[in-house]
Amino acid sequence: MIRRNLISLVGACGALAVGIALGAGPLSDVGHAESERAGDAGEVSGDLSRRVAVDERFVTDIGKAVVAGRLAKQRIAILAFPGVQQDVIAGVSAQVRTGGGAVTSVVRIAPAMVDPGRRTYLDTLSKRLAPRLDGRVNTTLDAYPRFGQLLGATYAGKKAATSFDAGQSTAAETLRTAKLVTVSGGKTPATLVLVLVAKPVDRTVLTGIVHGLGGAAHAVVSAGPSSSTDLAALRAQDWGTWFASVDGVDTPAGQVATALALAHQVSQGGGDYGASGFGGLVPLG
Repeated sequence: MIRRNLISLVGACGALAVGIALGAGPLSDVGHAESERAGDAGEVSGDLSRRVAVDERFVTDIGKAVVAGRLAKQRIAILAFPGVQQDVIAGVSAQVRTGGGAVTSVVRIAPAMVDPGRRTYLDTLSKRLAPRLDGRVNTTLDAYPRFGQLLGATYAGKKAATSFDAGQSTAAETLRTAKLVTVSGGKTPATLVLVLVAKPVDRTVLTGIVHGLGGAAHAVVSAGPSSSTDLAALRAQDWGTWFASVDGVDTPAGQVATALALAHQVSQGGGDYGASGFGGLVPLG
């Protein structure tokens, strides 16, 4: 949000500079006027950049105080859909640690998983792995919700234990060797799941997988940029309080809000947060 405002203001300053230059005096003065205005715009741009940097540092510092201790004893699995940048993952991971929690797994979802052309393959794979997870995956569900349940049961769970059981280990290894995911960590089941979205993926695939996650994990938070159509699609679903969302996760403020939403989901508060969220910028409870 801050960056968008910066771009708009700089653009307005530039346009104003050009307008004044073209309307001023004789033609011999135009170049001089343009040079002066360009210099002024550059100074404004530099000043705004410095102010943005200060604002971001302020949010980061305040966030440390607000988030501290809010995620104590919580274990978070991050599922990142294609296109999510590493700095976003690093930012929310840092906020989880500030809150006293731990990131147990960072699961990067491969493009093959969200390719509608691979639906039959995912359908078959989830049916084959379901018995290994002792009833934690409902085989009567449609392909994508079932696969979402498989992911949730593998990396998290309704009542997560302190280590993977044999079924979870088998499922995790199968998903890795099938090149459907790349994983960092992945030894301890999570208590909460954070779904990060970025560039658009097929809506049926996305909503099906996230819906399935809700059936296998205690609670889910989804976060993405404010402009994310994927996040908008998830927010449009009629889901219960197991689901919460945050926009603006590509900013320090959004990453603080994401950590607070995860803390709020310990008791399944639900809600949509961020600049476009109906629940306000952050959960207040």
